[in-house]
Amino acid sequence: MKIADLFKPGTHAFWSTTYTLGLALFDQYLLRRLGGPPLNAVLLADHWKLGEMWDRLDPEEHYLARQANRLYLMRGIEVPGGGAFHPKTYLFARRDEATLVVGSGNLTRQGIDAGKEVFTAFDTRTEQGLSTLRAWAGWIGRLVAGADDEQLTRRFAALREQCPWMVGMIGATPFAVNEERPLLDQFAEQLPPTVDELHVSAPYYDRNALALAEALERIQPKELHLYLGLGTKVHGPSLAAVVETANCQLQVRRFDPATFVHAKLLGAVCGSEGLLLCGSPNLSRAALTLTYTDGGHGNCEVALIRRGSADQVRAPFLTSGLELIDVGTANLHDLTFDDDDPAASRPAVALRRATWLKDGRIALTAEPPPETGHRLAWAGGQAVLDGVITADVLTQHERPPLLAWLSDEAGEAVSNAVAIDDPNALDRSLAERDSSRNRPHELQEQDAETPLGRLMSWLHQQGIFDIDDTPAARRTQSAQNDAPEEESADFWDRLMADELSYDPRTANYPGMTSGLKPIGHDLFRELEIMLAMAPRDNPLLRLVSGDSASKPQTEGEHIGTTWSLEARQRVRVVNVLSRWCRAISDPRHALLRPDAPAANYQALLSVLVTAWVEDAIDEDRLIRLAAELFGAFLGDGKSPGFLGRADQDLRDMVLRHLDRRVREWAAGIAYLALRPERPWKDVVYDWQPYLNKALIDTDVMIVGDQTAALASRITGRKVPVKEIEDVLIARTDYLDEEKWCENLARTLRLPRIELKVIDNRFVPLRISLLGVTEPLTDPRVIEAAMQAMKFRRVEAIGIEAGGCTAVLRPGHRAWAKIGTGSSAVTLSSSVIITAERLVAVESQGGALSELLGLQSEVA
Repeated sequence: MKIADLFKPGTHAFWSTTYTLGLALFDQYLLRRLGGPPLNAVLLADHWKLGEMWDRLDPEEHYLARQANRLYLMRGIEVPGGGAFHPKTYLFARRDEATLVVGSGNLTRQGIDAGKEVFTAFDTRTEQGLSTLRAWAGWIGRLVAGADDEQLTRRFAALREQCPWMVGMIGATPFAVNEERPLLDQFAEQLPPTVDELHVSAPYYDRNALALAEALERIQPKELHLYLGLGTKVHGPSLAAVVETANCQLQVRRFDPATFVHAKLLGAVCGSEGLLLCGSPNLSRAALTLTYTDGGHGNCEVALIRRGSADQVRAPFLTSGLELIDVGTANLHDLTFDDDDPAASRPAVALRRATWLKDGRIALTAEPPPETGHRLAWAGGQAVLDGVITADVLTQHERPPLLAWLSDEAGEAVSNAVAIDDPNALDRSLAERDSSRNRPHELQEQDAETPLGRLMSWLHQQGIFDIDDTPAARRTQSAQNDAPEEESADFWDRLMADELSYDPRTANYPGMTSGLKPIGHDLFRELEIMLAMAPRDNPLLRLVSGDSASKPQTEGEHIGTTWSLEARQRVRVVNVLSRWCRAISDPRHALLRPDAPAANYQALLSVLVTAWVEDAIDEDRLIRLAAELFGAFLGDGKSPGFLGRADQDLRDMVLRHLDRRVREWAAGIAYLALRPERPWKDVVYDWQPYLNKALIDTDVMIVGDQTAALASRITGRKVPVKEIEDVLIARTDYLDEEKWCENLARTLRLPRIELKVIDNRFVPLRISLLGVTEPLTDPRVIEAAMQAMKFRRVEAIGIEAGGCTAVLRPGHRAWAKIGTGSSAVTLSSSVIITAERLVAVESQGGALSELLGLQSEVA
């Protein structure tokens, strides 16, 4: 079964337990599929794996923490005895029923959609299903009680209110945990004295296969059937010794083609009947022979122990969709085990959570508590601690934290990172949205009284900049919640389009070919007049104050209103603009009109120019907002953007009808971001895709009189058109290979990256990645290779990383060689790879194994 299919509107509560987590998958995709508030969404993952997930984020990706612990609760669980928190369970609660899924897959793309996993679903409509859900709820309740976490407790209390089925007798159920008794004990005690066959498949063993040895000793099967997937982790000679000395017949088979199989299965056949253990436990002592409470040192695991016929027990081993090839025990000796101790690299402090207080400070919960000299750190700064609370108010900080950790006086991290709790936002996520506001929902009343706030509120009343932030979207979502399974996705799109037709703002999208003025056309004219005059306080207020936009303005006219914002107001305004800019690429804008994103783009670019000229927002933030706007409209090399997704006719029409003033201001913004006086080298590679698409490939940017007027106004000196052209053209193909490699290595957290041009007309470039230990499964390999191809503008690349040599060349098979000499293994993909396939794998965080068809995952 595909767990991803269960993520759909109408879900009131989603609770999951997982070892690892695909943050972007859940945050950017699955969460949206669940529908809007009220939604009681909770993710429980292994504490240290969650920390590793945050550590892998580049500072510019910390926006992915924006919804965590605001729209949903994310918590790391640390098992008392030092084992891993490893269960894989998923609860989907709806209005009248609930579904629980128990299996082997993590909440990652590989785990719930693409990998070789085993899942079983239960629902409240059957007695066994109801008992299983109640058993799960009892176990979760004990986890919650042990966590001593106010937000988690509140969410569990809400879950109990949403799910009255939780209360009642627990009958017969296959649900099993190793809380008090080892899972192997619970499995073995249900077997008869004589077992004919024992079937075993797992991707991970303990080093010396001691758990398997104990199982064989206890069960004494007549036959042992061993199944091996690609990359099975165990000390091969030890495994061979265990199975060769067992008093039973042995059959060893591997899956073909060689594929990573993440399913964990232990099956016993006794005559015509059998018993199957499946779920999260690998074939290790920590998973099968130990407990995780009362001084145990095991993992926290969830399994199902199910009775069935002999054929039913054999089926999961035999029906994976892969062939099974007999191999000799000599092949077992080639298996290897990773001896690295993950605990050795863990930070000294386990930061459990960080919470915004009402006074704007942040309170911490950590084990052990912070020491003297420890500080709260985040991508934008550090804060001194007064015990376990920050000494200063941080809501007014220039870049308030989304993701934070503890650091020492030298600035070195001493804890894992956590997404900061916003208790008010978490409470709101359990309640219906307020749809009555006449301004962007992030802005408070006093924000809308500032000049920029008025301008943004005016635009909010004129246009639809974010489809999700409309009454139409809320009405459609409500209808989906009431009838989530009755209609197709096309039906809901038609309903959304129909609902949008009732929004009066839809009339402001007549189409670029209609000859009617677009959204913000008054702003274009006001801005053009302002740039032609001497600096003054606020020439655009008439646009939002009710004065005639056509009233002539005279040089020297002053309205006397400052555009400056308080720190908290600035943060809220920037958040709204960021949301609007990124939404330009939302394909659902086509429900308004196919060219609606272009109208929004022009209006938003004019707002950014206005904010720049009036010094309402600092330049660094404006540059980031402009990059988001250009990326969403033009594409950023990773995602196509509006123009990249548009068909040729729509693209040509938009490019013909963009306002020339907007084109020239776009070039002016690019110049301001990359002008010589600024640290332009820090952002030039991010901006090169925009420059090439807007300045070279299209006329989205044109250098003209308005460009020079804007540049001169901001810099305080007369900037000629020729100077601007020279700077932008120079920036489009600027190359500093050493700096580029250094920046990419820092971004990917690698010690060194090197590029080398080689004498091969088919594969002219090679990239070497130092510090990669698992080249087949590390997504940084693909990301680095793709970035290098874009940087050097080549169509093929060779890769050297961690003892692996690989070649990516669209139009040919992907190829890799692992090792050297006679022990080297050569792999190639079964299909021709395309440039589109490479882009898709990179954008989804894929690895070489995916291109090679190995489907591997570490978990």
